Amino acid sequence: MGETKTDTGNRDAAMSRTPETFFFFSGQYYNYDSSGRDLSNSVMSDQCAGQWFLRASGLGEGEYQVSPFECVHRALKSVFDLNVLRFAGGRMGAVNGMRPEGVPDRSSVQSDEVWVGVVYGLAATMIHEVSDHTTIKSLKGRAGKTVEHGQGEEPL
Repeated sequence: MGETKTDTGNRDAAMSRTPETFFFFSGQYYNYDSSGRDLSNSVMSDQCAGQWFLRASGLGEGEYQVSPFECVHRALKSVFDLNVLRFAGGRMGAVNGMRPEGVPDRSSVQSDEVWVGVVYGLAATMIHEVSDHTTIKSLKGRAGKTVEHGQGEEPL
């Protein structure tokens, strides 16, 4: 997936406002960290939590926009494709950490888990930013598992 001159120009303009967000952006998602170590490029399901918080607060646009929308959209697509669809066949919500090659990150206990709050946050972010059928699928997977295991009531 190559960049066009326009894409590069938009990216450069946005970078001048918020260069730190591009330090972590791989072109498809935000890396876990900037260390350059083997697992620094893990795909975290909550990588757009800041954008969600800004939008929920009535911010996230104009002067309050931290990450360019195109980067947020690419990141959400990557999270959905990797952390949701490639984990348990998309039936359990988003695993916290996924490797770019499509296997769960097993570097820590937390990265190989599904946390209901993170999945709901991801779904809310997708409602704000993407607003399509993927949001419902992500949310439904985790809500269904919560009900099956007696950790909640059937959602309305």
